[in-house]
Amino acid sequence: YGYSWHFISNGQNTQPYLSLIEKYRNSFKHVTLSLDGATAETHDQLRRKKGAFDNLLRAAKEYVEYGCDLFISTSLNQKNKKDIEKIILLAEELGGKRIVFLGTISTEWNQNLTLSDGENLEIYQEIMSFRKENKIKIHVGNSLYTRGGVNFCSYLNLHDELTFNAKGELIFCCDTANNGITIDTIKGNTLSSLIAKWLSYSADLQASRAKQISTGQIIEGFDTCNFCNTYMS
Repeated sequence: YGYSWHFISNGQNTQPYLSLIEKYRNSFKHVTLSLDGATAETHDQLRRKKGAFDNLLRAAKEYVEYGCDLFISTSLNQKNKKDIEKIILLAEELGGKRIVFLGTISTEWNQNLTLSDGENLEIYQEIMSFRKENKIKIHVGNSLYTRGGVNFCSYLNLHDELTFNAKGELIFCCDTANNGITIDTIKGNTLSSLIAKWLSYSADLQASRAKQISTGQIIEGFDTCNFCNTYMS
């Protein structure tokens, strides 16, 4: 037993992370960078920051040269859904070992970006077609496609990792709204008590799904993150 760690970043500043990697190198696994487009135009527009794309490219190079395993994470939406193959090729060029494609979580301000259930399924099938053609490992996150049922999302099962934000708060799932619904903070709590709370959240949520399935209350987005966001709210 023992703990390892990794982190996800927008790639705008590497220095705080490099010092942590150096200090805790033995337990460090990988860095994940959030890439929202194959070009600066798309990425910067979605990030609402000019130069964000170039900063990410520099960060990727720096992490790889530092000896880090590089993963890429891309949230697909109406503006970048046609650039999947280009994004995969760019991830390979950056030295990425794995890329995961996610969906876009519906909020009040991004309704023009979110994908329908039908679009998510088509995109999932397209991504699967690239798996044999590229060297980089390609994965699909639950926010883009899930298997349905009561236990519809793998994130409902506490396998081998916990996610904490910069405030030390345990996040139920990063794909839930507002940068992840938080359960409690590590400050003043034991890790085992936080895990118990997390498991209670998951059990209650799955019980709610079972009730809705048994009564035929299946609505649009039932097998997506929209279900969890609605339940948690």
